[in-house]
This record gives sequence, structure tokens and C-alpha cells, in this order.
Amino acid sequence: MADEPTLLQFQRELMDRLSSARAQGGAVGFLGFESANQPLLLQLSDVRAIVMATEFARIPLSDPSFRGLINFQGELVGVLDPARLVKPVAGNGESSERSGVIVLHRKFGLNAGLLAGRLVGLRDGQKWTRASLSGAPPWVASELVDEQGVRWRVLELTLFLEALRARELVPVV
Repeated sequence: MADEPTLLQFQRELMDRLSSARAQGGAVGFLGFESANQPLLLQLSDVRAIVMATEFARIPLSDPSFRGLINFQGELVGVLDPARLVKPVAGNGESSERSGVIVLHRKFGLNAGLLAGRLVGLRDGQKWTRASLSGAPPWVASELVDEQGVRWRVLELTLFLEALRARELVPVV
């Protein structure tokens, strides 16, 4: 067990690799995570940071997909659970050794993060096969199939956040 990396080590290594990939402009273009057992991808340019899943400050009478607030570097960040948006009857949220909050880039104009049931890591996606978008929500930009046959959904965060604004889950900026 001593050889197993801790969540904090995993997140630090992932953030180091994320920073390195951004600086080098390399082939790695996505951050992979799972929500409700659905493999999802975010463009690296959409990610500000990855933090440990912590206790959330709950907001009374809020939508179940809005998990609450966390303190990230002295700022309040609203945490949204994509699993509850896709499957509103899902349980009390998922959590694993690789759970975390993906803090979204400032370019979106709000302090928000996505709850990741399991952080998978950086993914290339360049050699993956495009799949048809049958039955995908409008905020899914594309679907890619990796070498192991896993079908990944690429989130288009602009459309995702617009859908959330329509539900009044995030402020209009």
C-alpha cells in the first residue's frame, strides 16, 4: 500500500503534467474524468486547476446538481455535479480515491468547478476514432473512441454553461 500514490500526489503530478503540456503545446489536449461512470473529456484550455474533493458548503434549497461551495485559493467556487445533470435521480454523488473538483478557467467569467467522480488524467485523443453523437446532450461537442474501445464524450463547456444558465444554476455574466 505504501507504493500507491495518494490523491494529493496524483493531483500534484497531474497539475505538473497539465502545466507542462500547456507550456509545450504538445499533443495532450484533454483532461479525462468520469461522472456517473460516463468517461468525459475537457479541453486543457478550459481547466484552471484540479483540487481534492472536499466538504462542500451546502446552499439550502439549491438544485441537487449544485453541490455547494468550496474555498479555492481564497475564492468561493461553486461546484456542479455533471452526473446529477445527466441523471437527476442519481444517489448522493460519487466519490473514490481519485475524486476531485475540476476548477474551470477564468475565461468563462465565473468561479465554478465540476465534480469528477474519478479523475483519469491527461489524454491525447489525436489518434482516437470519432463516433456518432447519437442521443448526446447538446453540450457534447463530439464522441471519441480510444484504443481500448472506451467511448469518451468531449464537453463543450460554453454550451454546457449556457444550459446551466437556462436552469439558473450559474449567474449570467
